[in-house]
Amino acid sequence: ITLKRKRQLFALFLLMIISSIAAMLNLGLIVPFLAIISDTNKISSIPILKYLTNFYDINNILLPIAFIFSLTTILSVLIRLLTLWFTNKLAAGIGSDLSCKGFNNILNQDYEDFIYENSSNVINALTGAINKAVNYLRYLLEIFASLIIIIGLSFSLLVIEPNIFLGTILLIFSFYFLLLIFTKNYLRNSGKIINDKTIELIKLTQESTGAIINIKLDNKFTFFEELYRSSETELRQKIALSNFLSQFPRLVLEGLAIIFIIFLALFISRDNAESFALGKLGILAFAAQKILPEIQKLYLGWSQLEINKSSVIEVLRIVEKNTNTKKTIQNLIKFYPKRIIKFENVSYSYPNANLKVLKNIDLQINIGEKIGIIGKSGSGKSTFLNILMALLKPTSGNIYLDNLCLHSINEKSDLVQKYQLSISYVPQNYLIIDGTVLENIAYGQNPKNYDIDRILWAAEVAQIKDFIINSDLGLNMLVGEKGINLSGGQRQRIALARAIYKGSQILILDEATSSLDTNTEEIIFKNLYNLNTTTFIVSHRNSTLKSCDTILKIENGILKINN
Repeated sequence: ITLKRKRQLFALFLLMIISSIAAMLNLGLIVPFLAIISDTNKISSIPILKYLTNFYDINNILLPIAFIFSLTTILSVLIRLLTLWFTNKLAAGIGSDLSCKGFNNILNQDYEDFIYENSSNVINALTGAINKAVNYLRYLLEIFASLIIIIGLSFSLLVIEPNIFLGTILLIFSFYFLLLIFTKNYLRNSGKIINDKTIELIKLTQESTGAIINIKLDNKFTFFEELYRSSETELRQKIALSNFLSQFPRLVLEGLAIIFIIFLALFISRDNAESFALGKLGILAFAAQKILPEIQKLYLGWSQLEINKSSVIEVLRIVEKNTNTKKTIQNLIKFYPKRIIKFENVSYSYPNANLKVLKNIDLQINIGEKIGIIGKSGSGKSTFLNILMALLKPTSGNIYLDNLCLHSINEKSDLVQKYQLSISYVPQNYLIIDGTVLENIAYGQNPKNYDIDRILWAAEVAQIKDFIINSDLGLNMLVGEKGINLSGGQRQRIALARAIYKGSQILILDEATSSLDTNTEEIIFKNLYNLNTTTFIVSHRNSTLKSCDTILKIENGILKINN
């Protein structure tokens, strides 16, 4: 929690104390008010009320007294409302801090850690779980507020009616204590199940929508519906029962309180004057109306803490990731090697794996060359590209950009970022956002900085310009979710145009033209070769690689060079 939030917490704590004092004052005033209603002769025994008789006739003094009591009630309610508003606002603020920090940690974690992170867990942590974490904070703050108010009211009652207070408070707390014992484990287990089932539903939704074609072709609707229904039903039932266990004590206690007051009234009326009994019952009813909701809030807050605990742990797992938080550095100058990119005895193994994915690679790439990369699936091509892009750090060996070691601790810490700025990458699974053609090509750039001429030039290099200018809306044409309004080849060319628009000196194409016909592909590569970039092309087509200066073949992690 930041220093700013800690100061706000301290301010909230002070507000809680003021709220408690206001509640004590309100309860304290009910005693003389009820006493006077039952017997106006008692006014002379209360100094401040006796003073009021100098201005009001004793028969008309009840009106100003009622006004004073109403004023303190309104003041108490206003302070409580302010406390409630500030509590929710502060919980929301801390929740936003946690969510933003978690999101930053996901973006800034090492790529090696990122590829092992389950996307369903991340989505749940930053959406559903963070909402539950905010509720956790809110209930925690409300518990403190209720405790302070209960302590204040209890002190007032202890002074006014110690016997009634002690008996009542013992009965109420015994009731809630037994509830805590019997429901604790169930609520905690329910919270874990709710968190797990939420993740299951996110995962199932992602997988089923991604495989919608196969589901339709294989007629597997019922299978996926049953999977979803099973998880969804269990989730909702757990939430419903947990909410019931959190709230049912209030209704039970309200009934018990009424029965208690009825029999207490009978008991008091046998041995006391009517007016005295009225005063006692009035104080008790007023105190019950004040204290019972606060005690219920304590139990409700505690139960919600138990239910949401698993979600909070999931959020903290994301928030407390050990990452080197990177900020977008304004005006960061690209670093582009002038002569060579050199791999020197580079090997790589994934964490907790003994098998080397890449083995002792020695390679020198001259700047401006066109490099083809071939190899079977699983041979290590993607890992090689990730190391080339400085997303993964070699397990052993070094990479040199001219005479600078890319990962050396002696070099400036922003060298990797500067180098990565000079790279454009078009993966097999390229991103198409649900927006316009313009937004897709200039993705990640502030709309104020769009360079329309350059966007059209990039589209021309990628052989998509004619399609764009011939459409009714041009660059403002909506592509739909995942580019559903476009063909596979059009989507691929928009992804290429995005990489070209970036203006990078190193271009990495991983099966980036697999959806294109041979003629279109050939034109695009002629255009790309005229850009004077260092280009790496992964492809299974021999025709795609025919103009490359060098062909790299990766087989079982071993690199072979074919000139």
